[in-house]
Amino acid sequence: MPCLSLVFTEPIPNYNISSEGATCKVITRKWDKIRTKDNCTSLKTYQHTQCMGHCDSVSTATYGDVGYESMCTCCQPELTEVFTDVPLQCLNGENRVTNFLVIKTCRCRQFKCVSEPDKSGMEEINSQGQVIEANQQSVRRRRR
Repeated sequence: MPCLSLVFTEPIPNYNISSEGATCKVITRKWDKIRTKDNCTSLKTYQHTQCMGHCDSVSTATYGDVGYESMCTCCQPELTEVFTDVPLQCLNGENRVTNFLVIKTCRCRQFKCVSEPDKSGMEEINSQGQVIEANQQSVRRRRR
C-alpha cells in the first residue's frame, strides 16, 4: 500500500479590494489665482482641484503572532497636469515663478496598512515555555 503524505499550507489572504462602493473623484474647488505664504500672486487664474471620496479597505485574519493583515485604498491623484514656471508677482515688487498641479483624475490606490494591530492582552508561548509579549516583543520566564 502506498504511503500518502499530506501537506497543509497556510492560506494566502485575498486582498482584492472591490471599488464598487468607492466614491473617489476629482473635486473642483474653484478657479482662482495662486497665492503663496509670502504674499506672491499669480497673474492668471488656475483650477484648484483635490481628490475626495471613500475607498474600501480589508483586514484578513492570519496565523501566528500577527493576528491580521490589512490592505487599504486611498483616494489619490491618477492623472495630473503640471503648469511649470507660473509667473508670480510679490507685494515687495519681486517677480518669481512656481509650479502648480491640477488633478485630472483620481482613483483608489491600494497599499499595505502600516499600523500595527492592537495585541493588548495577547500572549504567545515559545517552544522553551517562555511568554513572548506581543506588544514589546521581549521575552520573560513564565512563573510556575
